[in-house]
This record gives sequence, structure tokens and C-alpha cells, in this order.
Amino acid sequence: MPEDGLKIYYRFKKNIGTLRFIGNGGLPADLSMSGSGSATGMTPVVSRYGYKVSKWTLDQAGTNPVDVLTVNPTSGQAVFTYGSEERTYYAQWVYDTSISFDLVAMYSNADGSINFQTLNPVATPIGSASAIAVKHIHGYQPDPSQTLSVITPALTTTGTDPQAEWALSATPKQYKIHHMPGQDTAVDLHYVLGTAESDKSNFVVEYYSGSVAAPGTLLKTDTPQRYFPEAQISYTVNPPLGYDATEFAVIDGNVASDATTVDNLVNAIRDEDLTGTLFTAIMPNQDVKIRVYCTPNGTGVPLVVDYEDTGSLDPALKVLLPQKIATHAIASPVNEELPNIYGYFYSNNEPLGTVTPAGVGGSFQYTTVPYSYAFTMPTGEVDLKLEYHRDPSKWVKLTYLPGNDGTLGNDPAKVSPDVHAGIAAGSFEADVTKQGANADEGYSFAAVKAKRLVPTVTANDAPYYRFKASS
Repeated sequence: MPEDGLKIYYRFKKNIGTLRFIGNGGLPADLSMSGSGSATGMTPVVSRYGYKVSKWTLDQAGTNPVDVLTVNPTSGQAVFTYGSEERTYYAQWVYDTSISFDLVAMYSNADGSINFQTLNPVATPIGSASAIAVKHIHGYQPDPSQTLSVITPALTTTGTDPQAEWALSATPKQYKIHHMPGQDTAVDLHYVLGTAESDKSNFVVEYYSGSVAAPGTLLKTDTPQRYFPEAQISYTVNPPLGYDATEFAVIDGNVASDATTVDNLVNAIRDEDLTGTLFTAIMPNQDVKIRVYCTPNGTGVPLVVDYEDTGSLDPALKVLLPQKIATHAIASPVNEELPNIYGYFYSNNEPLGTVTPAGVGGSFQYTTVPYSYAFTMPTGEVDLKLEYHRDPSKWVKLTYLPGNDGTLGNDPAKVSPDVHAGIAAGSFEADVTKQGANADEGYSFAAVKAKRLVPTVTANDAPYYRFKASS
């Protein structure tokens, strides 16, 4: 001890505490604040785009319940009291659901060369859950490997809290987003080609006269062919006889799905072209029908006209005029005259015309003499049969009587079947046209004999008697 007295002076300083605030993904990243142990303060204002701070905790994970500073949602700050020690707080963030980003769903083929649909963007709050429907696309199936689809930005699908999940086994099938990221997101679901027969679609070719601007009539339809989606079509068109293919139009299969299509998405035919007779295109995943327009090339086909007496039983006599055969160009207009033949009706739809094949369009006119049949020549032979009915006022009955010492007969080798037994015993009858106003109208007896309308005659005591005709 010193000899003199000892003075001891106590010097005091304020109890100062320091709080360190870590942004934990926000800004500022690191900030310290100091103050006396009894003083209070306000936590710093921190920011993180798409988030808002909810509390400050003494651990980075936010699970420590000790001395938690709860943030006022209005001010974004919390009140704290300084202590004498140094403490470190970590900002804990929650999604700011007042902020939304666009979520866009797309549907594509395996390599992305075909976009079946792009939906309109949907404003989706950050951090919220959403789901993209896995739609049905004919001829395709969702990529089973789940590796071809393009998600931007990439979302985690593994771990304890994945951002997204493939739910292809669920009903309905979906791509689920558990937490919408803090940026615009695009989900492009890719599909792979199917391999079953049912995955194919029909390809049909129709042939029409006329042109795209002025279509004519259907000429023929080819047997449908079936193709898988994305298949290369290489098809040789085969116009009907007498026509050349000049242009084409896609009637079905040229309209793709749009943003309003709910399901069953389709794409349109692509790269369609007709060069000469070769049609090429890329098959879509829907039925396709093309219409090939054709023009006549001048090829001719026959028109055959027969003139028939409906009142005759004799195949030879049924033919009123020699068969007429004329060649007309396909698709050309034809106006065939119906001749007026003496002894037959020529009015009230007479003669009656029958056209083969039945599908030939045209019309008979019985208003103005000479009557006629007008039509357009089809791609094959046309047979026109004109049936004439006898006008009784121009016909007479010719009766043959056997007379004495003879008999009459109708040997079919020598006599027409139009000669038949008469009312009188042993007599025969035949109908013939009577003399008309003109010299060539009506049968002469020479014509009657030429037509075999005379019965055979046999004398009873031949060779002592011979036949002598009398009227």
C-alpha cells in the first residue's frame, strides 16, 4: 500500500447493444444497428422483388421461436429493444401475392416444330399454385419420359418442397405448379407420335369440274388413304377419263386449333402442292380432304341411241331405225334429236327416253318439234333408248285366210312372231301401218313380205296345186 491515501475512480459507460440484420436474399444484405440496452428501435426496411418480409428470426431458416420480431405488414418494420449483447437477425420472406406474373401454356410435338396451341397468358400471383391441363391430341401421347417438354424458367420437381410436379397418372392429367416463380413462366408440353392404327387420319381426294373460283360438279372420289401425323404425303392424283387436273383446294384439314379450343387439339396440313399429277404435303393429325379441279382435254366417248317399237315381239322388227353411235368429247354439251317416226305417237312425252347410266344429268323437252334430249357428256358411254308406242289410228290389221285346198302356218324360222292366229279358223293376223299422206308412209306388200309378216302356205294336194294369192 502506498504511504499516502489511495483514491479509486470508477468510470462508467452506457450499456450498448448491437443488432445485426441479414437480408437473407433481400436488400440491404447486411446492416448493423447499435443502441443502449433499454432503448427501442425499428428494424431496417428491406426489399426483395416478389416478396415481403414477415418477421426477423435469430436463425436463417426461420424456425427458432426465441425473440422473433414480427413485422407490421403496413410499415414493413418491427419494433425491437436493444440488449447488452450482440444479436444477429435474419429476414424471413413470404410471397407478395399482390404481384403477378404471366403463366403461358403451350402444346407442341416432340421436336417443337408444330405448335398445336398457345393459350393466352394468365396473370398468376407469385408463389401461388396452378395447373396446366394435359390435353388430348389425336395421334400423339404426352412425352412419357417427361424430358422433352420445355419449362422456362426450369422448375424443380424433386425434393421436400418441389416447385412443380408431373401428374400424368392422375385424372385429369396435369402439370402442377406448386409455387409460381417470381417471373413470367412458360410451360411448353411436348407430345410424341402414337403408333396405333387409330392414331392415323383419313386423306380423301375428290375430283370436281370447274375451278376453285367457280366449282362445278363432283366427278369422282378416290378411296380414302390413312396416314400418321407428320407423314409425308406423296399421292398421284388420277382424274377421270377425259379430264386433266389443273388446280386444287384443301377443303378439310386446313384449320388448326386456336387459343379458345378446349381439348382435342389439331394442327393444319402443311406444305401442300400439286405439280402435274403429284400432290405432296405433310399430314396433320386430323382428316384431310382435297378437291382437285379438272378441265376437259377433248377425249371422246360414245353416245349410243336405239329406236325401239314397243308393240313388236320380233327382235328384228323392234328396231325402227339403225342404231346410232356417235362420239362426243367428255364434258361437252349434247343435244340429241328424237326423230318423229310415222305410225307412232310423237307427243305427251313420246317417245319415252331411258338413259344409262342413270346418273347422267340432262332433260327431255317435248315442247318444240323436233323433240330432243340435252345433257353434258359424262366420262363414259351413254346409252339412250327411245321407246316408241304405236298410234292405233295409223295401223290396220291384215288378216290371212287359208282359202280352199290349203293351210296357213307360222313357222318361226320363216315367219315373224308378230304374225299370230286370227279369229277365223286357220287364219292369221298381223298389224301393219296404213298408207299415210306421204308416199313413204305405210307398208307396201313388198315391205310386209320383207318383214316376214306373211304366214307360210301349204297346198293340200301338192304338187297338183300351188298357192295363188287373192285379196
